[in-house]
Amino acid sequence: MLWNHFNVNTWAEADDLDWIRGRHHFAFGVLVIRTQNNTLTGYDENGTFTWNGTFTGDGLADFLIGKYSAFTQSRAQQVAYRGTIPSFYGQDTIRLTRKLTLTTGLRWEPTLWPSDLFHRGSIFDMNAFVQNQHSAVYRNAPAGMLFFGDPGVPAAFTNNHLMNFAPRIGIAWDPSGQGKQSIRAGYGIFYDSAMVWYSQRLTSNPPVVNQIDNSSGCGTFSNPWLNYSNATGCGSANANQNPFPPRGAIFPGGSFWVSLPPDMKPMYMQQWNLSWERQFFGDSAFSLSYLGNRSVHVPLSYDFNAPQVTAAACAAAPGGTCQGSAANETPRRFLTLTAGGTSAPQNPGPIGILDLAFPNGFSTYHALLASLNHRFSKGFSLNTNYTYSKCMSIGDFNGDLRGTYFQNQGNPRADYARCNFDITHIFNATLIAASPFLGKGAMRWLLGGWQFAPAIRAQSGWPIDVRSGTDTSFTGEGNDRPNIVPGQPLYVSQWQPCNTTGTTQCYVVFNKAAFTSAPSRFSNGVFGFGNIGRNFLNSPGTFNIDVAISRIFPIHEQEQIEFRFESFNAINHFNPSIGVPGTTAGINSSNFGRQSGASTPGFVPSPFDPRVLQFGFKVHW
Repeated sequence: MLWNHFNVNTWAEADDLDWIRGRHHFAFGVLVIRTQNNTLTGYDENGTFTWNGTFTGDGLADFLIGKYSAFTQSRAQQVAYRGTIPSFYGQDTIRLTRKLTLTTGLRWEPTLWPSDLFHRGSIFDMNAFVQNQHSAVYRNAPAGMLFFGDPGVPAAFTNNHLMNFAPRIGIAWDPSGQGKQSIRAGYGIFYDSAMVWYSQRLTSNPPVVNQIDNSSGCGTFSNPWLNYSNATGCGSANANQNPFPPRGAIFPGGSFWVSLPPDMKPMYMQQWNLSWERQFFGDSAFSLSYLGNRSVHVPLSYDFNAPQVTAAACAAAPGGTCQGSAANETPRRFLTLTAGGTSAPQNPGPIGILDLAFPNGFSTYHALLASLNHRFSKGFSLNTNYTYSKCMSIGDFNGDLRGTYFQNQGNPRADYARCNFDITHIFNATLIAASPFLGKGAMRWLLGGWQFAPAIRAQSGWPIDVRSGTDTSFTGEGNDRPNIVPGQPLYVSQWQPCNTTGTTQCYVVFNKAAFTSAPSRFSNGVFGFGNIGRNFLNSPGTFNIDVAISRIFPIHEQEQIEFRFESFNAINHFNPSIGVPGTTAGINSSNFGRQSGASTPGFVPSPFDPRVLQFGFKVHW
């Protein structure tokens, strides 16, 4: 039995000093965080199959004939990461005049990359690979794969960055000097801390874990290792060499690897804003703000050892052509071609997928925010806000170094599109109104003190990334997008039969007939990439009204009874949802374009949320 655990421990020490002298308000502070991540998980010890219709066009049919699209198995994975996050700041708030205040500051946030307590992991050095340089720690490792203990390999497998200085400046101006109006502007640079989870999969590199990813054609459901060889990986007919359980420090063919570049750049954000706020009628305020930022060095990843689809690579593959099978992909991998074959002295066979950190991701965000607020007076308060925004990126950070973000490994910028979480319009309104009965006696006891609080939220949809579900590019990455069919509408948004008998109905948002898989033909150096971009579609928008009614009844002195009635989705409005932001079923799936649940406003869909009524009583004494 394997006892799993996921433990995160964090300690922090902080101190701040303020010093006011004349027009100046000086502030200094220091913060040191020490964090650790301790994980032990079985992960894919039992193996995980994927059926996506590679052979028959239907995933269930592939399952029935026993041919998988992908199979993954690994040993138990263990992480013992440790990281230190120090920072120091100094700032000065200067009251230049009665109407004008200036704030300037500087923060020092060095990046000290976290490392595994037992120094598990490796880095890939392309120059060492070309020169056939092997590790002194594991001499049977493939060339270019270096480990802690080899010259020049740091404990974190990338270099720290100490010169992270982040300036900030802000200004506040009261044009009238009466405290009823303000204009504010600011700019700053903000460094992200080095999270202990991002590079945790380094500890899964061989010979520690030996995660192996087999693609279609390697084996069958009953024997997933049928055509697998420990020396070369998939593609050896009837080799039938099961690499599990591994014995000793071995490097089986087609293993999954991750690596950091030697100088991983820390992510930082440039942020700027401009706002105007005005008080009127004594109890009300209106504000209009512009917010903008640009994130630089967003940590993404790509498959450095992806199968190539050049004319030369296809000609060198079995059969003299590119195909979507493991036997065909292995000899077309970049490092295998560079070395001159799987039997080259570099021993490239153990390296299958090599996900290399991509430190050059970026995103931009611009937003206009308007709000109208009324403080509680005259029996009511009102808070409303509206946001109009746009976010663009080449990929959105998903937590750790795993898998490729891109459709075309040789052209990451082709994925530049809307961010996964981009929502163009968001409107919120909250009202609290008190009952006007302020008399005495039974009338006030029954009708006074009630509060009515409706909340309204409306927003446009989030982006949906459409995938073809087939490997028409023959790259084995699973990120292929389809072609769009001219003349077909993209959206249908109507109820349709879920099955051929019509006994059940499904809400269909996208028109399946508007998309088709790209043809598998060689053109401009690549196969089968579709003509639509990332996050091409938009999910349906959402609209919701929640209502709360409450009242506190005084009984005697401190004794009170509080009554509360709440109605969620009070108007019982149907909010269709298509999966989660940035994902959807492939166009060949029978569920493509169908609503996967009804959702209250927000990102997480829940199954068919109807009106929900809730009553509550609370006794105070």
